[in-house]
Amino acid sequence: MNRNSKRAAIVLAALRIAQKDGVEKLTPGAAAQAAGVSKGGLLHHFPNKDELIKAMITQAADEFDALVAAKAAGTEAAADTGRWSRAYLEATLEESRQETGLSTALALALFANPELLAKLQSQYAGWQRHLEQEVSTRWTQRSSGWRSTACGWRSCSGSARLPQHCGSK
Repeated sequence: MNRNSKRAAIVLAALRIAQKDGVEKLTPGAAAQAAGVSKGGLLHHFPNKDELIKAMITQAADEFDALVAAKAAGTEAAADTGRWSRAYLEATLEESRQETGLSTALALALFANPELLAKLQSQYAGWQRHLEQEVSTRWTQRSSGWRSTACGWRSCSGSARLPQHCGSK
């Protein structure tokens, strides 16, 4: 087993312990035993429990990011407005039903050391920007369509006072 696969096995074992037995049962010794490495081997990769939790958070957030990206890429129209938002919502629902790594990592960080949430806070800020961009793009597209329709209707009806954005004098 190479260095990266041992590290990944330890992180996976730690996530499984936290999911199955609860956050309070996650200890370096328990994670080492579950991963099939010595406690010294675990400490070689993760000098303390906080470093292990950071790795769990990073892995969980990166996996969630990849899931959202895969769902967004899998839509029929790649340029479809709202595809990223739908993909994010689908991934969030899937994650909550399956209780995968992200919710476990969040609970673990809150329980162990809330300062470890910096990675997740950064990820959530990025996800929020994606959502806001899509909403803003969609609103601009729809509102300009509504304006055109309203302007056309008012022009046809002989309304004397058209809004300024309709280009009337």
